[in-house]
Amino acid sequence: FPVTIEVRRKYDLHRRYVLFVGRIDVARKNIDRMIEAWMSMPMQNRKDTDFIIITDRNDRVIKSFVSDLPRCDASVRIVNTVSNAELTQFLSSASMLLFASQAEGFGLPILEAMQCGCPVMTSSTTSMTEVGGDAVLYVDPTSVEQIRETIAGALHDQDLLADLKERGLVQCSKFRWERTAELTLRSYRDWE
Repeated sequence: FPVTIEVRRKYDLHRRYVLFVGRIDVARKNIDRMIEAWMSMPMQNRKDTDFIIITDRNDRVIKSFVSDLPRCDASVRIVNTVSNAELTQFLSSASMLLFASQAEGFGLPILEAMQCGCPVMTSSTTSMTEVGGDAVLYVDPTSVEQIRETIAGALHDQDLLADLKERGLVQCSKFRWERTAELTLRSYRDWE
């Protein structure tokens, strides 16, 4: 699902980009460290790449969050509320999903990204390792340095990104709603 001309124009998508999808919840989502890691990369590393944050929070919350960020430049962009079709296009065309959360109940954006052929970098904590398997890059979500180095390394290694894309498509095929329903039903029956 490549990005259509209309979506490229609407969101000014003329450079490659790394993507975060989720709520701006600093305690859980760790967005402050991800932005700090992004901004601590040398300008040469981000001169042709944006970090796009897609969130459903309202403009007031977003503006307050962005105004509190130190030295954020134009390479960090916040997009407020996109349609499902647009999200699929964003994911399909992203260089990588950056999802270094502190905590997740499951990590659905990881699966959505892999299903769209988007390489993923996520946290080595909570449920993300189960969801990502061996198909994603893992980082310590508390280490700005590790997040920064992993982003920079991946963006300069097209073979790695292509490999993650292929492994991600295989990994996400292991998660089907039908299988979830079967396992849930089985656990209820075993419990009786």
